[in-house]
Amino acid sequence: MADEVQISLAQTKKAIVTNLYHLIKSVPDDTNRTSVVSLLTYLNGLLRIKIVTPPTAEIMTLIKAQKPILYSAARRALFPSSHLYMLFQIDMDPKLAVERLSHYVEEL
Repeated sequence: MADEVQISLAQTKKAIVTNLYHLIKSVPDDTNRTSVVSLLTYLNGLLRIKIVTPPTAEIMTLIKAQKPILYSAARRALFPSSHLYMLFQIDMDPKLAVERLSHYVEEL
């Protein structure tokens, strides 16, 4: 049973990072409504994950660094009362974010 939980945690962590890189590759860096909705949908799904704590600071930093136009458009689309609003207030060094994401996946 404990091994199954460990595998599930590892799979969930890997899926979080894999989905992030898929989003970065597949969604254009523009202000198109479809692109903004794709990003916000990904972030909503990220906040619903309960089995592990997602690396939200690192994820937001990578999105901000690699998709700055999309990041800004999504941030402007949110109201300050939105549950996603605080995610757009996070800032850190992009190199540190990449390093932490690598450790996050390898942690188990």
